[in-house]
Amino acid sequence: QIRYLSNLNQLLKLLPNKPVNDNIFCNGCVTLNLTNNPTESNIVLSNDIVELLVSRKAGPIINIGFSGFEELVASLWQKLWPSMRKDFSFRLSLSPRDCIEPNLPSLVCVPESLVSRWNSNCKIIGKVPRSESLSKVANAFLYGYESYNDFCISFGIKLIKPSMLELVVQAYDMHSRNLLEPQFDSCLSLIRLLEQLSPNSVEGSVEKERLVIQLENLISGIDIDEILKLRNISGRGFGSLKILWNAVELKLKSCHFYSQNDDSMIKIVSNSFEKEKAVDNWRQSVQAGFIQTFNSQTSLIYAAVWRWLNLDFGTTEQLLSLIEITPPIENLLKDNVPDRISKETEELMLPFFANNNLLQLHGLVLALRYSTLEAFSKQLQVDKDESFTKGLEEIAKKADPLELLSACLSINDQRITKITVANAVEDLSILKDINFSSKNSLSIWAKVLPINPHAWSAPKKPQEILFSLLDEYVTLGKSSHIELLRLLSMTPISDLCEFPKRSGIWSLLDNDVRENYLSQTALGWYERALNQNFIDLDNELDKAVSKLPNLTEKITQAELDTTKTILEIFKRVTSLSESNFLIWLNRWIDNTRRQPNSNMITVGQLIQDRNWKDAASLAFRKYKTSSPNAKTILIPCRDLLPLWDRFTIGFHTSDYKWETLTELAQDLYPFGPEENNIWVRSGGRNGGILNNRTGSEAWEYAIRKMRNGAKPLANDLVDKIKSDFPNNDKVEVLEKLFKD
Repeated sequence: QIRYLSNLNQLLKLLPNKPVNDNIFCNGCVTLNLTNNPTESNIVLSNDIVELLVSRKAGPIINIGFSGFEELVASLWQKLWPSMRKDFSFRLSLSPRDCIEPNLPSLVCVPESLVSRWNSNCKIIGKVPRSESLSKVANAFLYGYESYNDFCISFGIKLIKPSMLELVVQAYDMHSRNLLEPQFDSCLSLIRLLEQLSPNSVEGSVEKERLVIQLENLISGIDIDEILKLRNISGRGFGSLKILWNAVELKLKSCHFYSQNDDSMIKIVSNSFEKEKAVDNWRQSVQAGFIQTFNSQTSLIYAAVWRWLNLDFGTTEQLLSLIEITPPIENLLKDNVPDRISKETEELMLPFFANNNLLQLHGLVLALRYSTLEAFSKQLQVDKDESFTKGLEEIAKKADPLELLSACLSINDQRITKITVANAVEDLSILKDINFSSKNSLSIWAKVLPINPHAWSAPKKPQEILFSLLDEYVTLGKSSHIELLRLLSMTPISDLCEFPKRSGIWSLLDNDVRENYLSQTALGWYERALNQNFIDLDNELDKAVSKLPNLTEKITQAELDTTKTILEIFKRVTSLSESNFLIWLNRWIDNTRRQPNSNMITVGQLIQDRNWKDAASLAFRKYKTSSPNAKTILIPCRDLLPLWDRFTIGFHTSDYKWETLTELAQDLYPFGPEENNIWVRSGGRNGGILNNRTGSEAWEYAIRKMRNGAKPLANDLVDKIKSDFPNNDKVEVLEKLFKD
């Protein structure tokens, strides 16, 4: 109740001037009329005294001497806010050494003779510089009770000392500004002040919660380095600050991790692991935010991590140790690796990656720092799991193609070989240096070929390698690269036209492989032949050429100006049949007008040499129906035509005439010259022509005598035959021959 007594003089008058029984004083206080409010003190407080009162400087206010001390006390009491009066105390002091109680007196009086015991830092009335105007805090003390008191009530502030008013004024101003336009710094500062001014979480809880929500809403818009400002917010007097810490987590999770923020980020990470530098809730929220960021697999942080490793490896290592680096996270770290890593960082990274079984990253760092061979060798020192290849794969990805093959052959590790094969399937330049002298490289080639059929062309001189393998095979009668030979048999380099020992290879190869080589070699032979580059044929190759798919169609569709070449092919490939030739001839002969006589003579000679009677017959039919120039073809092969066909186109001699007459007579009079008395009617004699001869034999005998001068005359015989068979075309031809 006394707190609300404005004038303290009533109590001061009760103080005894000499020692008395305590009960007398206490009884006087009990009978004090607290409702009576006597006249105020006549002493006016100076600005200096008020400034000393509200100062946050430690220690009591020092009044020199005793005169007017009680009036000063009463004047101060009158200005004190009720909440400040409870702990207001005053007494005599002889030295700073007697001010030892837990709650120091607010005001003391000291004898003038002992003033020297108080140094200049003490709050001595009259010993401080005078101020012409009141400070904002002093002015608030004297005139702002109503405004500030409402503010204190709303936030649960117990303003028990005037020295607290400075903080209250700051808090009040910040709160006023926030009502107009909330700012992160002012909200945060207000919370810090309230942690001191209102440590009871029950009092002012509504306004405190509103302030926390306000700060939480502002966190998303602050710069990332301002997260550090929250690290020592204890939350004293605010209950739970969970929404703030959730906002910190979200801020980190949505951060872009720009390089200009790297120093701040490293400091944030570092503080999150140091208990003495940040409160637990802040540290936990920061760590949780980073964990969520990594788990969200946002690529921005993975690029930042590599920068942080270079800037502060120890701090970044702590962060990575906090994260469960799953294969997807390791992949993202891998995908964001910089082009260059310093030697110092590499020396720190490799043990960390090895110890944490991050072997994919381990291999990647090695690939950036060492040659392919060195990187593989160092990786194998820690990478022992035969089923794991990703670390070695990272080295292969960064390797120069030629270095990759060289390293693979030098180390001879199954995993590296497998990786090299897989890479070579995609990048055939890896196989460029494969050669016959390196047997292991040939094995790699053999592994790539079934997957990428174009790999046959990858080495610098693939056919030269093939010929070396075949030469070894022919020489030794065996080969350790049978599978490679099989695979190469299905490629364009399996054309063995230029292989000197090709005839010796056919008997060594399995059927399917032999057929592959024969087929490709036959095709090569044919293509060379079209360019008039003819190579000797062995029996197997001769047959293979004749069996080339669509060979007849190819020959048939050849340009007309390649006639000599095509004929040479038919001459050399003995396995080509007359039926093959007929298909070509049937098309070609229709264009004889465009061919020189020499070509047609060559065609006829080929027909004659091969004794292709069907071809001669085709030429004869074409001559009679549509291609009169075909007669030139028939000149060399006329003997393959029937006699009457020869006569039809004018190919006849004296012998041909008599043979034709014999043949016609035999045909028309099969029983001999005596049939139908043809011989006698023609002027001949029946002088026993038959004589046990057949009709055919009799005609041969009779015409032989006629040719030697015996009767009848040939013209007479022909005339009689014509009278017997007037519509026979052959008779007309024969008549013309003998009359000519």
